[in-house]
Amino acid sequence: MGVNLAAIRAALGQQLAAIPGLRVFTIAPDAPVFPCAVLVPGSPTVEYGLTLGGTQAKLTLYVRVFTGRLNERSAEALLDQFLAESGPSSIPAAVATDPTLGGTVAYALVTRAERYGAWRLGDIDALGVQFVVEVWTG
Repeated sequence: MGVNLAAIRAALGQQLAAIPGLRVFTIAPDAPVFPCAVLVPGSPTVEYGLTLGGTQAKLTLYVRVFTGRLNERSAEALLDQFLAESGPSSIPAAVATDPTLGGTVAYALVTRAERYGAWRLGDIDALGVQFVVEVWTG
């Protein structure tokens, strides 16, 4: 398993698409429909040569989840469901269902959620949060 960012994003997106009602994009949509998740490379994007012989790499991906316009009362309650550790809408639980992302990687794990609050998506002020997903290859 090497570093193939496009394949890893696609596998992660496919796994998250199993969450009922969540639309998943591997590139930022022009006109988002809520709720949605946007997968983008994180920072650091790739750390190479983590093992002797350089066979393992670690990637960081961000899963940015947006649930509605900032002023919608239901958006916050829905966002809280995606933040839960378990349940049908849980982002961490969806990744943990198959941490190999269908055999694409050695292991993937949601390590934290951050930046809960207002995000600007085109002309829309949306409520969202960013999940940090660490992925190991090799």
